[in-house]
Amino acid sequence: MTEEDLDALAEKLTSAIQGAYRGSAKRTLTQGIGQPWWNEDCKKALHNYRSGLCSKADFRRITRWSQRQFWREKLSTVTQMKDVFDMSKWHKSTGTLRSPPLKDPLRPNSFPAVATHEKRDVLVRNLLQNSAEAGDIPLDSPAVPTTSLYFPDISMIQVEESVLQAGNTAPGADEIPTCILKVAWPLIKDKTDWSSPRSYRPIALLSVLGKGLERLVARNMAWTSIHHKVLARQQFRALPLRSATDLTTCLTHDVEQALNQGMTASLLTLDVKGAFDAVLPGRLIRRLREQGWPTNLVLWIASFATGRSVQIRLDGEIGPSTDIACGLPQGSPVSGILFMLYIAPLFRLGNPRNRFGYADDVANLAISTSLATNCVALSDSLQEALNWGAAEGITFAPDKYELLHFSRHKADQDPTRTPSVKAGSITISENTKWLYLQWLGILFDKKLTFKWHIGEAASKALTIANALRSLGNTV
Repeated sequence: MTEEDLDALAEKLTSAIQGAYRGSAKRTLTQGIGQPWWNEDCKKALHNYRSGLCSKADFRRITRWSQRQFWREKLSTVTQMKDVFDMSKWHKSTGTLRSPPLKDPLRPNSFPAVATHEKRDVLVRNLLQNSAEAGDIPLDSPAVPTTSLYFPDISMIQVEESVLQAGNTAPGADEIPTCILKVAWPLIKDKTDWSSPRSYRPIALLSVLGKGLERLVARNMAWTSIHHKVLARQQFRALPLRSATDLTTCLTHDVEQALNQGMTASLLTLDVKGAFDAVLPGRLIRRLREQGWPTNLVLWIASFATGRSVQIRLDGEIGPSTDIACGLPQGSPVSGILFMLYIAPLFRLGNPRNRFGYADDVANLAISTSLATNCVALSDSLQEALNWGAAEGITFAPDKYELLHFSRHKADQDPTRTPSVKAGSITISENTKWLYLQWLGILFDKKLTFKWHIGEAASKALTIANALRSLGNTV
């Protein structure tokens, strides 16, 4: 079966499900955002008040009674701790304001984009295009694999489990949710800074049917990557038993061990600019071939990563279709593991033991008897990463560089006097405003006491407690 035959079969299947779905269900009309407790009694009271049939006091009495009744019913339905935390957000307004004017970092001298179509253009230029000097390469570029990786065959049972266990995920352009696929599956089986565009993340609404297959491919690729050591031991995310908590625990262990031995440690964090949106398909395919992935899988990924177009929905308006030549769709289950394989060589540079990575968040650790020695090692490590990125079309966000020195020596506590990391024209010093560094949600301080992190967590818990207390006062 050719690629065209598969596309035609998928289109026929989608059309058949959509036809049956539309013929048996009524489309839900979009409703405006309002207070959840506002009901028909409130509407009637408002109409009577505006018509002069009731007083303002009567109108307020009815709305207050409706509000109390709504939250009483909500409280009676709470069965899990998660429901309590979800309810604590009742006082937060979702807001109906339009997005603010967007500044274009690529055109610093231009005025901020105000019109919706201008904002869409800014988002496309900054989020969906690769601005690195090293361009992409052809998909059929020659590559010499370092090994031959085995990729397991996919059975129909695995496809069914991956598609139907997708959960309550947002449907794509075909508007087919998981619940409809569960009903139709027996028939299918029988047939076979807000003004900056960088503050936005384009999330692709993909077909649930396609997500199921992508989830299965991603799971098998993750297992193969670990079993054959394609990814470094310090590279986490999109892999089983490798969470952000595990990675920060590893980092904490190394730093704590160094401090207990009377040594110092220095941490430099980087961020791959654009992450998923900056992946060049040709270079991705060459990387996969060099790593030894099967040809049929590489061809599938090449089809997945190329020929893409987007329509940006902003402020309730959908823009025209725009062709994009780079990037992986955020929201796809397979994008995570593909991105990790794409930047895998970064974690083989220098001393892999001192490099930590969680998706596009990279951290370099240096340990020695002095901070100056640490900075020399980190400077070399940073320059090595910059050289590799320049050759591979990968850039690092200049505003995301952060440095923190760990030491129990009194002379090393003043951030204005500690050494800096330098690589070319880049100079990275410790933050003199904040005495901690935030990485993967953890606030690391210079003595590794975690007092700032505990204070932040306690503050958030107090906010939740106050919200629950306010909720209790309304009943």
